[in-house]
Amino acid sequence: SHHRGHHTPPPHTAHQRTRVPHVATAWHNPHHRRPHNTKGSRAVFRTTTGWVVSPTDLVDTLECDHRSALKSALAAHVTGAPRPEEVDALVAHHGDLHEKAELDRLTTLFGDDLVRVEPPTADDHSLARAARATAEAMAAGAPVIYQASFHHPLTDTVAFHGRADFLIRSDLDPTTGQPRPDATTPHTYEPWDTK
Repeated sequence: SHHRGHHTPPPHTAHQRTRVPHVATAWHNPHHRRPHNTKGSRAVFRTTTGWVVSPTDLVDTLECDHRSALKSALAAHVTGAPRPEEVDALVAHHGDLHEKAELDRLTTLFGDDLVRVEPPTADDHSLARAARATAEAMAAGAPVIYQASFHHPLTDTVAFHGRADFLIRSDLDPTTGQPRPDATTPHTYEPWDTK
C-alpha cells in the first residue's frame, strides 16, 4: 500500500547517477515507440536535451509518491525497479478500432477541414514540430485537430508533452458538426479523447 507524503526512495548503485524528474513513469526508453493508442498517457522519456514528462506523470506524483518513485527508478534504469505489465493486445486493438471509427465519423462531419497532426517521435525537433502544427491549426480555426500535440520546455533539461486524440472547437457540436447555439466567441478548443 502507499501513504501520501511518504515514500522509500529507490535503491541506487554507485554507477547509477542519472537524475530523473520525480514525475517519471515506466515508459522510459526513448527508442521504444509506444502504439498510437496511448497518446494521452505516454509517460516520461528522454530526448537529446533532457527528460520529457506527461500528464500521466503529474497525476502519478499527485496520487502516490511511492508509485512515482518506483516509476522514476524504472525510467532511470535502476536495477531491480519493477516493470508494469504490457497493455493487453485485445484491449489495445479495440481501442484502436474505436479511435479509427471516431476519426471516420468526424471526417464525415468536417471533411477536409479536419486537420491531422503527424504523431511526433521522441526527439526534440519532432515534438516541437507537432506542437507547432497543432498551434497553427488552432490559430487557423480548424474545427477538429486529430493527434493534437503540446510541448513546452519547463527548464533547460525538463519539458512537458501531452497529446489528445482530438481537439474540437468549442463553438461546434461534436456529435452533429453544427454550431452550438450557446457558443461564445472567441472559440476555444476542448479535448475529445477516445480512450
